[in-house]
Amino acid sequence: MQTDYLDRPTHHQLDREIVLEPEPPLSVSHFMHVIRSYSAVILLSLAGVFLAYLIIALAVYLLSPVEQITSQMFRLDFEDPAAMRADLAGKPVYMALSMNENGVVRMKPQNLLLNLPLASPA
Repeated sequence: MQTDYLDRPTHHQLDREIVLEPEPPLSVSHFMHVIRSYSAVILLSLAGVFLAYLIIALAVYLLSPVEQITSQMFRLDFEDPAAMRADLAGKPVYMALSMNENGVVRMKPQNLLLNLPLASPA
């Protein structure tokens, strides 16, 4: 048994002749002929994908929530900083004013955790 790679016999040493035949060149006309023969299947597949997309898009549109909320952000500045809590005096309060489809209007501060920073009455 031979263990060295260089000592192994090659095809020349085995007295075999290897014949390499060239492959035929790729033909664009053959490719186009195949595409034309499958054109009906390709068009039906594309139509099926389009129809599936249309059905899914319509379902998403119809099943989406219909509630519309209109909101507007604005900034509230106190003229008298003494009317605010001492730790927030002079800082603006950003408010959100929103209305749903029933006409209910809500207003709440957006940059604060607990309501308006009003000072407690003395």
